[in-house]
Amino acid sequence: MNRAFSLLLAALSSACHRDESNVSSTGNGFNVVILTLDTTRRDFMGFLGRDPSPTPNLDRLASKAIVFEDAYTVTPLTLPAHTSLMTGLYPYSHGIRENSVLRLPEEATTLAEILQARGYSTTAHVAAYVLDKSYGLDQGFDVYTGPVVEPALRADYIPERRADSVVDVALRSLEEPSEPFLLWVHLFDPHFPYQDEASGQPPHRQMSKVEQNANRRRAYENEIRFADQQLGRLLDDLEAGPLGSRTLIAFAADHGEGLDDGKETTHGSFLYDQTMRIPLLIRDPRLAAGRMKGPVSLIDVVPTVLDLLDMKEAAPPMDGISLRSFLHSSPAIERTVAMEAYNVYFQHGWAPMEGVADRSRKLIHSREDELYDRLCQPPETANLIGEEPLVASRMRAALEHAFEERAQKLDPRKNVDAQAGLLEDLGYVDHGMKRSYADRPDCSNLPSALANQELLRRDEEVMLATVEKRHADAIGHLQWLCDQAPRSAHYRSQLAALLLEHQPSRIDDAERLLLEVVGLQSPRAEDVFNLGLISMRRMQGAADPAMHRDRAIDYYRECLELSSSHAMALANLASLLEPLADEEFRAQRWQEAGTHYQEIIDLYQRYVSSVAPTHVYHSRIVHRLEQCRKRLGEIRNKGG
Repeated sequence: MNRAFSLLLAALSSACHRDESNVSSTGNGFNVVILTLDTTRRDFMGFLGRDPSPTPNLDRLASKAIVFEDAYTVTPLTLPAHTSLMTGLYPYSHGIRENSVLRLPEEATTLAEILQARGYSTTAHVAAYVLDKSYGLDQGFDVYTGPVVEPALRADYIPERRADSVVDVALRSLEEPSEPFLLWVHLFDPHFPYQDEASGQPPHRQMSKVEQNANRRRAYENEIRFADQQLGRLLDDLEAGPLGSRTLIAFAADHGEGLDDGKETTHGSFLYDQTMRIPLLIRDPRLAAGRMKGPVSLIDVVPTVLDLLDMKEAAPPMDGISLRSFLHSSPAIERTVAMEAYNVYFQHGWAPMEGVADRSRKLIHSREDELYDRLCQPPETANLIGEEPLVASRMRAALEHAFEERAQKLDPRKNVDAQAGLLEDLGYVDHGMKRSYADRPDCSNLPSALANQELLRRDEEVMLATVEKRHADAIGHLQWLCDQAPRSAHYRSQLAALLLEHQPSRIDDAERLLLEVVGLQSPRAEDVFNLGLISMRRMQGAADPAMHRDRAIDYYRECLELSSSHAMALANLASLLEPLADEEFRAQRWQEAGTHYQEIIDLYQRYVSSVAPTHVYHSRIVHRLEQCRKRLGEIRNKGG
């Protein structure tokens, strides 16, 4: 045991024996800063062995912090992982198991809500739309900012803002902070597609495989280097003044990146270490720096922070544990952490992965189970499932325990299932095929995701082709993928969106694909929006345009229930309601007209707040908003 770790353990031990009766319900008043860096592998951190280091600023923070050398994320997806970080719950407890679909239930309790209730000012600045407030992580935040959305159709379009932009906003929020405060800063730069160091473009697809991989890794590392530079500005500001001595700082990645080191180029499909092991540290200026070995999880951050704030009693039931208590018990205590990768199941109908890891072994349960010796190098190369049956049995029992013994059982599905009525009425939902977000399917009856790695790689070609505006190539790839994966909702959704945007004459094909999508999985906002767009386009030249208009209105309302800030749904719904309101106004049906104008005003206001002021439609929408306000004023003057 090194001296730094001994000092750390002594400090934690002393703190753990404090007199709880003297602890105020407001805690000790320390500020909290949560820093999350998307898609960041632990082995690209200097403080975890990268040499030369691309992260000198994080290295400097780590030299003063508790570094958890064996930290795991809960799932290799941004929204579910961050939801676990902020709630202390596994994905199968809070229910957010995929990006861009479900909203965190209001009955969930976030770190921000706990601190806000105890007098903290709470601010979040996130870099990517995948963490937009419409998905519920804004619960408890006084201020929650994200990228300004430019309306787009592409299924793979993820609005984001660069690290320098996010840090600029965060620094402004620290100019005159209201203490105590919680500040969460999220950076997205290392996410695929990476920008090339020299050209600022994605690595060129025409390179040889070896050259392309090398260039990808350089570009990926460069993204991490840039993010570290920007975090350095924030850390310098915190350390330069008095805030540094009374601020806890937690830094973590939400997940890693495959980079073809294991069985994956990017992330999201599997549970191998390249995407699941993450950098994690906590800086408490009262505690000596140190290093901790042994498995910990992203879900441990909130209970640990609350414990360090002397607010342990404020925590609701959580799957995570306080790492202060873990250290105090003994650094040798065995612990098992759980993880899941359900993306391939929800998107394609393939066998998901569930896993558990302890100090020495890791089990992955899927179509075929895998067992690895975590102490063996290189890692995850020899599957021991047939050689260690007793260990495998023990780990399977631990897996079942983790998935069955949940701290809470929240159900965000009601936010989606409640919106499925229209689709069911139209006969679009086949309950015999539909995949549920509460599923733990029998993997033995499902195709193996590992056997479909070529399809996953082709999917990455789709994204690159779309980014490079080679839309015909992207459509060709997706048509092949749809043929190869007949139960993939993801490929059909992407293809339908691209057809609507770039080959509008194929509207029938797009509609057929979307109806297949909603029969395979719970409705997604973008798919419902595109069905509304199809109905809106069918109004032109139709014998009964009112039928298509009413159907489009229903679709857009449904879309907004799923994603309340969907800019184009806001604008399109308002544009469909305006003629109805105008007709009612002319007919002096004041009550109906007033109701519609009020809804239109609300829609336009939400649109204006969700898009950039420089957007091409912004001034036009503002003008229409004022016209509707005038009409509503006239109606009220008439007593309507």
